[in-house]
Amino acid sequence: MHSEGEAWALLFFGEAHANQELKIVWRITTTELAVTAEAQHEDGTIVAPIWGPEYHESSTWERPGEEWGTGFNFSKPGCWRITVTSGETKGDIILEVLPELAANIQSEPWVIFSAERAHYQGIGTFVGNSQTTEHWTPSESDILALENGLGTYLENNPERFTEGTPVWERLNEYNRQYIGLTLEGKQIIYANYFCDSQQIDWRENFVFVLDGGDCYFQFKYDPNSGEFFDLQVNGVA
Repeated sequence: MHSEGEAWALLFFGEAHANQELKIVWRITTTELAVTAEAQHEDGTIVAPIWGPEYHESSTWERPGEEWGTGFNFSKPGCWRITVTSGETKGDIILEVLPELAANIQSEPWVIFSAERAHYQGIGTFVGNSQTTEHWTPSESDILALENGLGTYLENNPERFTEGTPVWERLNEYNRQYIGLTLEGKQIIYANYFCDSQQIDWRENFVFVLDGGDCYFQFKYDPNSGEFFDLQVNGVA
C-alpha cells in the first residue's frame, strides 16, 4: 500500500501465463468515481488492461471498499507489478508470469490438448481418479490410428448406446478432444466425444457435461497396443 486507504486483489486464475487473458478483481476504499490500472514488467515495459477497470455494483466478495474488475494479457514472462489507483488510494501486487502454454494441435473435428494445457486445466485429476496421473502430448499419427479403429470398437459395444441411429454410423456429428495421460506408468489417450459443446470454446477448454445421453461419450486408448477400453456413455436425465 502507498496510502492510508486499502486495496485488495482477487485473482481468477491459478498460474499466470504469457499471452493469456487473466481476470483480477479489486476492492478499493475510495470516494473517487475513477479507478486506473496498469502493469509494469521488470524490464520497464508498461501495459494497460485489455478491459476495465469495470465497476461492479454487486458482489459476494466481502472486502472493504468498492469493487472493480480488470483483464490483463501479459506479452512476456517475468515479474510484473500491477498497480491500481483511485484518488489518493494506491495499491499494487507482484505477479510472476510463466511462459506461454504450448498450443493445442487442431484439426477440423478434433483437438489434441498439449501436456501443458491439460495439466493447467487439471484434466487428469478426475480422469485418472486415484491413479497417479501425468500428462503427455499425443501425436497426430496416434489420433489417426485411434480414429481408424474406433468404429469397430463401438460397433462391438452396441449395448452402451440406446438412442436412434448407431453412433458409429454418425461419428461425423461429433467433435472430440484427446488428452495424453500416464496412468501408473502407462501412456494412454483419453478421448472425449460430444455432439454439443454447450457454448464452450472446446478447442481450448475441456468439455464436461452431466447426462445428455449418447451425445456424450468417453473412452481410453492404448497407442502402443491399439487397445480400446473403459467406454463411458452419459446417462439421460
